[in-house]
Amino acid sequence: MLERYFAHFGDRAILERVPDDYEIYPRLGGQDGSEPVLPVGSLTEVLRIGVEHPKYGFTHYTYTNDGLRSDLHRVHVRFTPDGKVIFGIAMADTGEGSYACACQIRDEMILVTQAHKAFIGYKYPPSNDEAEFDADMIMWQNIGDA
Repeated sequence: MLERYFAHFGDRAILERVPDDYEIYPRLGGQDGSEPVLPVGSLTEVLRIGVEHPKYGFTHYTYTNDGLRSDLHRVHVRFTPDGKVIFGIAMADTGEGSYACACQIRDEMILVTQAHKAFIGYKYPPSNDEAEFDADMIMWQNIGDA
């Protein structure tokens, strides 16, 4: 599912590269000292750590839009401390057709990742766990209904 996600929305070989000093900060960003800061050298390593340590709780953002589809700005994946994975995309500015484009991308994400929940937000960070995701989903639905 993780590999399909990155391959579907971009050129996987280009997305494989991460900056030389790239690090993962599990849980609370490593700030409480409970988890080590983990240097990584590739997207493959990021995904491996997320799968092998599902409760670490960290987010990986593509650091550049090189290799992404032209309608996308950034792609991210969040491994939550409750063992879930949240997929997210920041769209490129498409003007007046933005909402229709967002709906299409959301539908693609559901298909590619086999997700059972999804919402469209605006300039909003990924949720920290499933309970927060559920609350965020309701909030964005209410905003859309207003």
